[in-house]
Amino acid sequence: MAESRKPVISVHDLAKNYGELKVLRKIDMDIYKGEVVSVIGPSGSGKSTFLRCLNYLEELTSGEIDIGGVSLKGCKGHKKERWNGVPAVQPLAAQNSA
Repeated sequence: MAESRKPVISVHDLAKNYGELKVLRKIDMDIYKGEVVSVIGPSGSGKSTFLRCLNYLEELTSGEIDIGGVSLKGCKGHKKERWNGVPAVQPLAAQNSA
């Protein structure tokens, strides 16, 4: 039987608006342990806004983000203050030490 992998970061139907300006529209992404992901695009395309949403530095207009089993859906007020952002990973230098 094949092992069922769960993403460490899962983004579903993410949208972020600033008033009438729609910056992010229906973003879907699953990132699995060991994957390396780049967010690329022209200036003003929403790259920084997307990363700020992942760290909950921006409140989502709609959609859901799950990081390490913690859902940010509906995360507001005091719940937002308890969120520490993306789970810490061991520094690369420590991983490659002998």
